[in-house]
Amino acid sequence: MKGLLIKDFKLMKNQKQFFLVLIFIGLVFLMTQNSPYMAIGYATVMVSMFTITTLSYDEIDNGNAYLFTLPFDRKEYVREKYMFGLMTCLAGLIVSVNLGVAVSFVKRQVLAMPMEFEWTSIGVISLVAITMCIYFLAVAIPVEIKLGVEKGRMGFLLIMVLFFIGYYLILMVVEKISGRNPLEFIGKIMHLHVGAIAGILIATWIVVCGISILVSTYIIGRKEY
Repeated sequence: MKGLLIKDFKLMKNQKQFFLVLIFIGLVFLMTQNSPYMAIGYATVMVSMFTITTLSYDEIDNGNAYLFTLPFDRKEYVREKYMFGLMTCLAGLIVSVNLGVAVSFVKRQVLAMPMEFEWTSIGVISLVAITMCIYFLAVAIPVEIKLGVEKGRMGFLLIMVLFFIGYYLILMVVEKISGRNPLEFIGKIMHLHVGAIAGILIATWIVVCGISILVSTYIIGRKEY
């Protein structure tokens, strides 16, 4: 797995323009918003999407046919993609939080500009951003493996549309059964202690990632390269 991780991190060197644009947009958010929350969420999610790009690179010119002749199995290849996605997600989060705090300090102390943030809010935003990354990867990786580069993009967009439709249908069912606004339940969740929210989210991460890894492993095990 170490060799696969090194390969994917080296592939990131080819994305210098992407990271420059990402940094520029993040700085725009930091300079135009009164809080760094938007920039933190944006940077974390965008960096994690590079995992899907590595799948595309592996597939170029039938590269997987050569890749799978090396001394590792397909299960290890799948696990590495999830590990790489989590590592890039955490790296994007750490960098964006530190940059957000630094810019907040400069704007407030040096430039006398309004810039407010709370560590509790940053913690909640960080958990939400990581959750979005994990859910994105849990859906996108098996779709990309199954359909390939071109079809995978359309398939992922279709799944995201179905996901949002399902989300709203669930809200409608909850409202009809309980007779209460679903936003009340969301509000109660948001008022829980950060530790409780983290525990709930971590449990969902494990379940979602576990199912996604099993699906991806099954799909890639049946593919011929």
